[in-house]
Amino acid sequence: GGKGVLIVFEQDERNLEESKKRLESYNHQIIYFHENFRYLKTRVTGRHVA
Repeated sequence: GGKGVLIVFEQDERNLEESKKRLESYNHQIIYFHENFRYLKTRVTGRHVA
């Protein structure tokens, strides 16, 4: 897929980690937020879904 922006909101750190593992395989800029909307991470990935 092409590049895009994914904004991920998770309710706890464990879910956030699972989402990172699942979503970082996409070639997207991924912006993570915790439930309190505190900015966590922005990353541009170069990997693609198999």
